[in-house]
Amino acid sequence: MLFNIACNGTTHIVDCLILAVYFNFLSFSFPFLATSRWAAIATLAVPVVVGILNAPPLRAQSPRPLPAFEVASIKRNTSSAAGESIHIQRGGRFDVQNMPVRFIIWNAYKLSDYQIAGGPAWIDSERYDIFAKADHDASPDELFLMLQTLLEDRFSLKVHHETRQEPVYALTVAKGGLKMEHAEGTCVPRDPNHPSLPAPPGEKPPNYCGNAHRSGHTLGGRGMSLAPVLGVTPLATLTGQLSSILDRTVIDQTGLAGIFNFNLEWTPTTVAAPASTDTPGPSIFTALQEQLGLKLESTKGPVEMLIIDQVKRPSEN
Repeated sequence: MLFNIACNGTTHIVDCLILAVYFNFLSFSFPFLATSRWAAIATLAVPVVVGILNAPPLRAQSPRPLPAFEVASIKRNTSSAAGESIHIQRGGRFDVQNMPVRFIIWNAYKLSDYQIAGGPAWIDSERYDIFAKADHDASPDELFLMLQTLLEDRFSLKVHHETRQEPVYALTVAKGGLKMEHAEGTCVPRDPNHPSLPAPPGEKPPNYCGNAHRSGHTLGGRGMSLAPVLGVTPLATLTGQLSSILDRTVIDQTGLAGIFNFNLEWTPTTVAAPASTDTPGPSIFTALQEQLGLKLESTKGPVEMLIIDQVKRPSEN
């Protein structure tokens, strides 16, 4: 899912999070801000891609001490305002506004909403504001681990992880052959916890991996691999972007290696039908074949799932 994420006081959100474009995901300002069935109410602020790069590792409850916020305030949001947001600021500030608990959980664990199962109905309907601060200028990775700790401590969240056989899409090369162009050279992985250094005078900036740009029904990428490789996280890849858009895991079965540049334009199936005088655009499935020479086939495959065993309404501040 793509959601609205603001990273104040930083020069490159992509570098400080990135956070979509959760994603879409949530989806891109900030995805991991992407994308899913909630995409219609989410907004993306450039330059964040759909989701987050270098997401913190998943974990279930563990006796091993993990980072926690120094202070945190949690309040039920009963306003009728639409939309939700996460704001990360320098100095260890981490704010969540008007967000359902299920959203908070899958953002904390850097998953898509289709990877979360279980939990009572109220975690989809009740929205909360969280205003928290670390005791130091914590990195985005640390802050999201702190959010996991907060969920355990204040929402009594208990989870476990499973790998299930679920519906997925297999990405293959279409009969007509590949239509994407190979990018020249190699790409440089981004470090979301450290800003990128500017290029020396007279030199070109590095070709960073996964320079994706997404707006509405268009998706483009430069220096993007098809599937995750060392140093390149899912939302810096074409399969990661497609998973966020389609709300289903996409597995690379093309057999292709290297990095690519591409541009994809399609008509979302969730938008209103065009006027009779307009020519309907292609679906994303058709666009992939016609524009990139790729094909999506429905099948079943392993999907990492986060199972909610217990969650309670938060304790008082």
